[in-house]
Amino acid sequence: MKQTQTIPQTFLGVGYTRERAGLPLETLRVRVPQPAADEVLIRVAASSLNPREYKLADLNLMGRTPRRS
Repeated sequence: MKQTQTIPQTFLGVGYTRERAGLPLETLRVRVPQPAADEVLIRVAASSLNPREYKLADLNLMGRTPRRS
């Protein structure tokens, strides 16, 4: 029996917005990338955030800002 799943449009993530770059991390909705014909999309059920990461972000150590893509 073949099962199919619908790919959601967004997922819940943690990060910055351009308006709040360098400020404390926040939850936000992120667009799900659409895989090309030769790629796969992997669903992650859970992930952790290292306390050091969010503490460094809160301190804005060395002018840390998010990467722009």
